Amino acid sequence: MKIPPGILAAVALATGIFPAAAQLPAAPLPASPVRITVKQESKTDSKGLTKTQSRTLKITLVNGGPDSLPLRVKYAFFGHGAKGHDTIIIDHSDLTTQLQPKSDQTLTTKPQTAVFTEAHLDNGKKIEASGQRFTGWGVKVYQAGKVIAEACEPSSMQDDLAKMPGLPESQPAPKPAPAAKPKPAPH
Repeated sequence: MKIPPGILAAVALATGIFPAAAQLPAAPLPASPVRITVKQESKTDSKGLTKTQSRTLKITLVNGGPDSLPLRVKYAFFGHGAKGHDTIIIDHSDLTTQLQPKSDQTLTTKPQTAVFTEAHLDNGKKIEASGQRFTGWGVKVYQAGKVIAEACEPSSMQDDLAKMPGLPESQPAPKPAPAAKPKPAPH
């Protein structure tokens, strides 16, 4: 039995033999022996209409390569304010480590807190909502100034991860002042 070419093409596309160009990442990360997993620890305390959220990330780095790697890990906690749903960076920072060959290491971020108070009436007066809420996090791992691994949660925050503050731009070394020209001797 001969299978029509149109069906073969449909099967090839459906099985991923020829992935659609839209599915390919715009700028793939370079090949790296470093793998990253992130676990979020969270806690929420409620007092009346006010909720206090606390978040900490446990970032596990695995070096599958034969070399010791100096790494810088930048992380950000994403959220939104009471007045809108545009993503903001509640806080961001970085950690550094020397990851030994064929090993793993877990880094823990400092705890971050967001406080949010619901809109409510107080003695008949409307009180607007205030504060911030967490919506997710992002992590980028740098080696020699280049991103070699990254992760975010939820995965829908990939665009926000791209806007996350990166490493500061390296400043070019200052040029030495030109040597003073000798003054000609009077004749």
